[in-house]
Amino acid sequence: MLSAAEVKTRGGGSLTREQFLLPEIRLVARLRQDGLSEDEVVSRALGQNLFQYPRTTNIRRVARVCLARLDALGNERLVELMAEGTPFQARQINLYAMMRVYPLLASFMVDEVGARLESMDYSLSRRDIAAFLTRWQHDHGSAAQWSDSTLERLRGVLSSCLVQVGLRPSPHSDLLLRVCADPDLMRAARENGDPHLLRPFDCSEVM
Repeated sequence: MLSAAEVKTRGGGSLTREQFLLPEIRLVARLRQDGLSEDEVVSRALGQNLFQYPRTTNIRRVARVCLARLDALGNERLVELMAEGTPFQARQINLYAMMRVYPLLASFMVDEVGARLESMDYSLSRRDIAAFLTRWQHDHGSAAQWSDSTLERLRGVLSSCLVQVGLRPSPHSDLLLRVCADPDLMRAARENGDPHLLRPFDCSEVM
């Protein structure tokens, strides 16, 4: 298992470039399951344009981002489910990996989304997300000074993450939904020592 302290974290601004990447990380997870090394995964992704991007410029970077998320899971069962599990499982596991890598996303999901759902507040507007980002900037000083355009892109990425895992019905909705957590993910979060990251999901037995 990999403790939270051992995970290599990334700044919130990098979310605007890296996004959710579900198809890409599932492909990379399958290569890892086949026994390829990190360098072999990157070489395969680049040489075969594995992600089917119109240009190959970003393939190397995206492959390494996906590898970093898989490493952050700290659990081979979750890597297996990322590769071969249902879309429902893969989406939740990818979000969990992202929360371990991006402290901004973890704070948003736990302190903003999870807290609202626990208090039966099922509304989260664009203005609420913007207010969260403003507080994050204030609390993190020079490490989180973003332009207005970056803030708008971050707001979009955070909203998109909610849609990806079913916590919001559409990008244009202000509604939050309740979603049950996958049992394998709940067990892994307990073993990793961070079950609090699953606060946005309906899994009170791990809290």
